[in-house]
Amino acid sequence: MKKILETLQIDTHKGTILFHSIEEEGTKYYEIVDHSGDETQPKKATKISVETFQSLVKAMGDFQTHFQKSADEEIATMTAADKQTLQEFYESGATLQQLATQFHYSEAAIEIVLRKNGTAIREGNLPKALIKKGGSLRRRKR
Repeated sequence: MKKILETLQIDTHKGTILFHSIEEEGTKYYEIVDHSGDETQPKKATKISVETFQSLVKAMGDFQTHFQKSADEEIATMTAADKQTLQEFYESGATLQQLATQFHYSEAAIEIVLRKNGTAIREGNLPKALIKKGGSLRRRKR
């Protein structure tokens, strides 16, 4: 019989993703259930072993470190005037994608600069790769 040991719920603007720690017939594994999208669509669930999950977490951590280093290097090349111009254009209605195309910086680096300056990022204009995605995390035990 399948027993859910713990659940981590991530709410995003597109829906909810649940990470379940499961034990079934003495074997532990993780199940990821995607509740995003239309309510009429079936929920997508993926089971992965504890070992595979640990490998994924390590790979994601490595990617995050690489991504952060790349973004930091890119931001270091920006002048104070560049940062001010990016902020002014964004506050005037330009999207992150438009700024990236015009000024030849990545959307992620531009977003980091804007956030560090206290600028609220508009919904729908987030870069594809972020260090931390929007949404709230809630941990609940069963």
